[in-house]
Amino acid sequence: MVLDLMCLRQRTAVADSSVSPSEYALREADPQLKVSREWGLGCRRGCRCRLVFAPQAHVRLKSRKQPPIPSPTEQGIARGLIGGTIHLNCPTSGFRRSSSRSRAIQNLSLFVKEPLVKLRLAFLSAATFCCLILQFGLVNLVIADTVYVVGKSTKQLVSFDSANPTVVTTLSSALVSPSALAMGPDGNLYIGEWGDGDTINPRVSRYDLATGLLSTAVSLNPLTQENPAAIAFRPALQGGEMLIGRLGAGPILKVSDWTTVSPTISSYTTGVALDGGLGLAVAADGSLYVSNTLYGYNATYGIPVASGNIVRFSSSGTYLGVVAADGSSSGGLSGPTGLFLAGSTLYSASVMNGKVFTTNLGTATTSQFATTGNSFEAGPIASLTDGSLLVGSVSGQSNTIYQFSPGGSISGGVTNLAFGQVGGIVTVVPEPSSAVFMATAFIAAMALTGVRKYRRTSRLKI
Repeated sequence: MVLDLMCLRQRTAVADSSVSPSEYALREADPQLKVSREWGLGCRRGCRCRLVFAPQAHVRLKSRKQPPIPSPTEQGIARGLIGGTIHLNCPTSGFRRSSSRSRAIQNLSLFVKEPLVKLRLAFLSAATFCCLILQFGLVNLVIADTVYVVGKSTKQLVSFDSANPTVVTTLSSALVSPSALAMGPDGNLYIGEWGDGDTINPRVSRYDLATGLLSTAVSLNPLTQENPAAIAFRPALQGGEMLIGRLGAGPILKVSDWTTVSPTISSYTTGVALDGGLGLAVAADGSLYVSNTLYGYNATYGIPVASGNIVRFSSSGTYLGVVAADGSSSGGLSGPTGLFLAGSTLYSASVMNGKVFTTNLGTATTSQFATTGNSFEAGPIASLTDGSLLVGSVSGQSNTIYQFSPGGSISGGVTNLAFGQVGGIVTVVPEPSSAVFMATAFIAAMALTGVRKYRRTSRLKI
């Protein structure tokens, strides 16, 4: 292979005759990397220059003045940069991994200088970072989720960071009985509001996260389209319409052209008379899951009561059947509210007993996943990046959002008066990929910028 070399200290090219394998061959040694040869390198000016590189059989170049031997990590990085396969061995943790990469670097220009410290640190820092990112596992970026919450009783939209949930920020206090919250495909929040029954009709409001502007996206008929309680969106390839579930009998509503000033509202579901739609979950294939909840009032105890099941509709809105039956009489699903779909597992909140259930959609079996311990403490559901589940209280008494581990045990929670009777929860998961690659590019650029200013190259054949 051919390798470009130069000496930065003297700013002169390293001539081909500077290195003679027969003259400077030192020894066979390197038990950790097994195959290794050391060659001397000199630029005829007494410079303590050194070059670390590795083709298929690892070769290390160094000056006859014996500068420090590169660490196994450095050797591994160098071998990965030259070869078609990245190998990274960490002597500290014992971690080893290799990953096939295209041989994008056929002729790699590496540089040497004396005392070599700044360049070596800069280049190896960039190389190390790039290799770690490429290996997906050596660098773990902990990026907290942003959690958005609407409080029905407090009329507020608030947010907090999952890594610091005690700091709650109020985004808007101009809502009127907000009882549904969803993130739209356009990156804005959509909030279902009941209105005040007088001058403000039910509606779906749009909150622009970039500008903080709150506006009306969809106006609803107070007689036939009241009490929006759940919002979801169909897949973009199937139309991308907004779906609205309500507290009260009637079909799920479909809103077309919801980004325009003149949206069109129509009935979406057919085949069964729904008692309510307090929870919606849309699968990737467009099928829809609905919490078919019947709400009533127990005059004896003076409390609301709820019962019902979870039903499924096709991507065209046709009724397909029950996926989770009512279990009110046996401590099971009792008044389903919030729904959250994760692959083939459907999570559902049971408002009357404060439990959370999971339904395996493959086997159609439902079992208890977790419990808040009290009635009316399980309503809206959302998920965090780490797989834990957030469940909001709808009692208006505890002002709490519970956090459950992937195994179903309570792993935390947030209590704040701004939550009140939780109407909806949305989590936004920042994507680290763009930040990671931007950081990688920045570090690599900073490492090589100074080097390129003094580039003088010639070819050394090996």
